[in-house]
Amino acid sequence: MFMISCGHNSSANYTLVSEYQFDNIKIKIGLIHNHPYLAEYRKFIEISSQETLIAKEELFPDSGGYAWVAIYKDDKNNIIVQDFGNYGLLIDVHELIVKKIENTRRTSRQYIGCFDFDRTNGKKRYRFISSIEDPTEPLSRVKGG
Repeated sequence: MFMISCGHNSSANYTLVSEYQFDNIKIKIGLIHNHPYLAEYRKFIEISSQETLIAKEELFPDSGGYAWVAIYKDDKNNIIVQDFGNYGLLIDVHELIVKKIENTRRTSRQYIGCFDFDRTNGKKRYRFISSIEDPTEPLSRVKGG
């Protein structure tokens, strides 16, 4: 079961925020403007279960064009979070713990979707975009990725 919600200025002084619900795990991505006029952001992830915060981490900074955060599911139904940085996060949905992992691209995984800017209908909105809406994985859009 998937549930999605998003909005602006709705959490912890984030400039933009979007949430994604995966069964009992809620993933919130918050962006804070990092530059007065360029589209550069600091990215944060908050992971919770039943309103209890499990982890909060700062992710790889967006220096322009890398605001996306991809979500995958592994063969044990755990969640893998990957952005443009060198490591990802594994959310163990059974133990409710979060671990930093390297080489997430070598992990057997199913692409669920990503948080990114949606530029449809002439608007620019940060939200979760499911793989049903856009099956293209973000790393496949990056040259050399």
